[in-house]
Amino acid sequence: NGNVLRTTNTGPNGVYLFCDLVPGSYRVQVTIPNGWSITLSNRTTDCLDSDANPAGLTDCITLLPGESNTCTDIGLYRPAAIGDFVWNDLNTNGVQDADEPGVSNVLVKLMDCNGTVLRTTNTDINGRYLFADLVPTNYNIMFNLPTGWTFTRQDIGNDALDSDANPATGMTVCTILVSGQTNLTVDAGLVPLGCIGDFVWEDLNHDGIQNDGNT
Repeated sequence: NGNVLRTTNTGPNGVYLFCDLVPGSYRVQVTIPNGWSITLSNRTTDCLDSDANPAGLTDCITLLPGESNTCTDIGLYRPAAIGDFVWNDLNTNGVQDADEPGVSNVLVKLMDCNGTVLRTTNTDINGRYLFADLVPTNYNIMFNLPTGWTFTRQDIGNDALDSDANPATGMTVCTILVSGQTNLTVDAGLVPLGCIGDFVWEDLNHDGIQNDGNT
C-alpha cells in the first residue's frame, strides 16, 4: 500500500537484503542517486534483469513462509555523451593540425544504427558540437555537407584527431556508448572546393599569347 516498512543502503558491491519478514506482499523502491537513471525493466530471466519502473519501484512480490527472494534487482545507469569537432582541413591530410580552424553552423545528426534520426544540432562558432544526456547504447553521427565543401580523408590514424565521416555519405561507423562515457573523438574534416579554368582562344598570329582581337 506504499507504507515504508524499512530502509537500508546497498553494500560495497551493490548488494542489499531485508530479512526476518512476515510472509506477505512487498515492494522495493530505490532512491535514485543524483546523476543516475533506472535502466530497462523485465528484459530477461528475473534473477538477471532489473525489476524497477522508471520511478525506482518494483512490482508487488509475494513471500511465502520461509521463502528468500534474492532476485529483486535494480539496474542504474549514468547518462552518456558524444561529440567533438568539425574543422577546415587546410592541408587535406585528414588530421586536425594546430592552426586549422573549426567550421561553424554545420548540421550534425545523432542517429541510431538503423538510420533513425534521434536529435540534431549545429556546430558552434568554434566548430564544436555535443549530444549529452544519452542512454548508453549504439549511435551513428551524420554530418551534413555544407555547400562548397567536401569531406577530407577518413580514419587516417589517431582517432582523437582524424576525420570519422565517410566522404561519400558523411556518416560515421556505429559507436558504442557505455554508462557514464563521454566520447569526444567523433570528428569531421572539411575541405573547401575550388575552381580551375579560364580561356580557350584562336591564336591568330601563333605567338602563344592572348592578343587583342583573339577570339
